[in-house]
Amino acid sequence: MIVAEAYQHDGKLAIAIRKLRKAGKLSQAFLDRYTLDVRRHKSYVARSIREEISARLTGMLAHRRSKWQVSMEGPRIARSHNYAPGDYFAADDVSWNSYWWTYDDHGRPVVTRGECLMFFDCRSLYPLGYVLTPGHYNGETIRRGIIHIHDKHGFPHQSFIFEFGPWASRLIEGSRPKDFLGWDEYEMGLRQRGLHLECRHATTPQGKLIEGCFNILEQNQRDFVGFVGFNERDYGQEKMQTNIGRVRRGLVHPSELGLMSQDQMCAAIDASLEAYMHEPQNGDLLRGASPAEIFAAHKPLRRLPDDARFLLSTHRVRATVKPNGIGIEIRGKRRFFYSRELGQFTGRPVFAWFNIEQPDLLTVSDLEMKTFLTVKRTELPAFDATKEQLAQAHRERSGFMRHAKDRVDAIQHPNRKCIVRDDVIDADAQALGSHIRRETEQFEEEKSEHDRLLRRLDNAAAESGIALGANIRHPERALRGIALLNESAAEIAREQTGGASGSEKPGKVYLLRDSPADKPTVKQYFSLWAQIEKINPGLDRHAITRRMLRTPQGPNPAPHQMTPEQLAKIIDVFKAVLRDASNPASV
Repeated sequence: MIVAEAYQHDGKLAIAIRKLRKAGKLSQAFLDRYTLDVRRHKSYVARSIREEISARLTGMLAHRRSKWQVSMEGPRIARSHNYAPGDYFAADDVSWNSYWWTYDDHGRPVVTRGECLMFFDCRSLYPLGYVLTPGHYNGETIRRGIIHIHDKHGFPHQSFIFEFGPWASRLIEGSRPKDFLGWDEYEMGLRQRGLHLECRHATTPQGKLIEGCFNILEQNQRDFVGFVGFNERDYGQEKMQTNIGRVRRGLVHPSELGLMSQDQMCAAIDASLEAYMHEPQNGDLLRGASPAEIFAAHKPLRRLPDDARFLLSTHRVRATVKPNGIGIEIRGKRRFFYSRELGQFTGRPVFAWFNIEQPDLLTVSDLEMKTFLTVKRTELPAFDATKEQLAQAHRERSGFMRHAKDRVDAIQHPNRKCIVRDDVIDADAQALGSHIRRETEQFEEEKSEHDRLLRRLDNAAAESGIALGANIRHPERALRGIALLNESAAEIAREQTGGASGSEKPGKVYLLRDSPADKPTVKQYFSLWAQIEKINPGLDRHAITRRMLRTPQGPNPAPHQMTPEQLAKIIDVFKAVLRDASNPASV
């Protein structure tokens, strides 16, 4: 009876016996033998009773929690590490115990711990690489990590070891769109090519050797700026939470608090990994050797040829080309693709291949995989798209719909007849119609000439290595400018190779207009200042802003409150500081 009551109270014997005493369920013999003075020591339990009940509760309390906890408290299966370095690669995620900052999609700074996806060699515990992401990692992050490991090292000889939970639910066994080329099919494709790649699941912490490596790395990261301890709640970094709230409200930039940016955090992680991989480690696996020494003994790893690398980064879906194109959901966003060449597949099922590294580029093939074409996604700015961009988008759209119109025009109508009469309209209306027709033909001819000039300009700019803007109103002037630039470059080259003397005629001077400056942004403002801080951390951003904006009294305006002219002026000053960084005297 005491064992059952103690089981219900997670093994708390004193509470169980007190409740049984109050309920009158204990025998008088027990009460006489084991007296209890609640005023002096109400939690007293005789040693003989405690030992007996504790022995009977052994192995029982885990059943109150979960089957997994029962398995964790059971016997462990001994394993012998009789495999070689490079045979198995393991991967797991970790949230480091330090805060760092980055920019969100809207250009605002955010402070986060993020998630780090780490890859290790199982035999040597050598860190192969990692992917640091501000949010939660997903199937795309996993694929990117595998691509990075393949490009840097190669494939393991045997298999990857993945933890069971999120990897299975997000990538392998989770829900996915119809005909989606998932990880299981992706592996089968590799096995068919003789690579024998497998996926295995580590279901227990004992099966994940990487957990011990995480502990070693985190112990050495206690000196990181933004460290909040192994248990953030117990460590009590209340000041950090206050600063995070100030950053969230836009009152302060995280760099002013001394926090590391994402690039600085990656550099700090690289330094800690470099120190770890060359430091001797104890234990049955390494036995005093360093991870780098053990991993150096691995056999050459396998790597896919360049033409087969798409198997690592490409997803495939089977889709039907509808009247509005191909719609595919990538990264939680529905994307539509259409082009002049894709119109020939309207109404037909096709295979659509998209690369996670280039989601706006789609490769389409027929089901027999005999015909291939590439489609770029068209997305224009809502309000400030140029005429050339709109014209190109309309050409692609019209070209895509042209095939359906051609099929309509190809329909034979044997009973259709028509008569063209010249006397339908009077002479004045006919003169007006002739004028409209001539002007329309002339406009179309001028437009064709403008398009030809734009194509010539693109070719000339590509040959000269010049980046053109999106809005080119006078391509003939730009062509003359490129010709003058090429002529001046050739003349300078001739003077340098020919050894021009002072008696020769001075070279020509060509003045070219500067391209219009990009619209300044707050993200550019903070990015430039972060670079300046790396070079000269002693500079005061507020003092520079106050001097350049001539606001000696009162607080400086926040970057998002500055006018475009003020923001552009400060950004130009920051660029000048960066240009002069190579000359300490000028700084």
